[in-house]
Amino acid sequence: MRIVLTVLGFALVSLIGNAGIKFDGSNDYVNCGADSSLNITTKITLAAWVKPLYHRNSAVITKRNTNDDYSPIQYEMGIWGDGTVHFVFYNGGYRQKWSAGTVSRGEWLFVAVTFSNPDVRIYIDGVLDTSATIGYDLVSDPYPVAVGDGIGPAAGIYAFDGIIEDATVWEEVLSSNEIRRLYEARLKYMPLQVRPEVLRLYLPCDDLEQGEDLDGATIIDLSGNGNHGTGNDADSSGGQGYGAEFLVYPCPPVVSE
Repeated sequence: MRIVLTVLGFALVSLIGNAGIKFDGSNDYVNCGADSSLNITTKITLAAWVKPLYHRNSAVITKRNTNDDYSPIQYEMGIWGDGTVHFVFYNGGYRQKWSAGTVSRGEWLFVAVTFSNPDVRIYIDGVLDTSATIGYDLVSDPYPVAVGDGIGPAAGIYAFDGIIEDATVWEEVLSSNEIRRLYEARLKYMPLQVRPEVLRLYLPCDDLEQGEDLDGATIIDLSGNGNHGTGNDADSSGGQGYGAEFLVYPCPPVVSE
């Protein structure tokens, strides 16, 4: 919901309520399963709103082997320990790129990555930050997609410490204009209006009440593919719902006739 306020006739601001999932950087994740709709090998866009509370090598959205720590990865977007946005997949070795810019702790940011061999583009807050090449294809694997961390032995190694919402996967390379539109709108459910025919996963992450435990909770996928997630919080002390919070940003200027 967008609210426009006029303060004494001078200042206009827009406010948007946000609700997400708070991950503790230890062992929290949402398991979205391994449906064939998520087995993407050609064109992909990964995107999410994030509020990192601590920088560490972490996964925001990942599809990786669940049998060992540093296993083959089909695709992954994360935030690295130096604050860069990281994209990686495995094809005969780890193929990866980092953003030139960094994200700040304690602030809401919109991060996105697009890839189609060989082009990688990394966006921060709707702006193209890095354009690079990786001359390899994504490789099909049977493992699940997770939000907030890897699954199995990898759980905890790449755990995100902060809040995630609107975790989204498209089987297509979104254009720079579409990425900018997602960022500038700052509206919940906006991903449903951008290339819905190739939308494969969309978790608004607003299923939990403030402080409600993530463990065992169902996190609804609105993409239409039924990739609903199951929350995992092994110690039942970290992952939880994160209630409404307002982001403030300038409105377009009002022009008097």
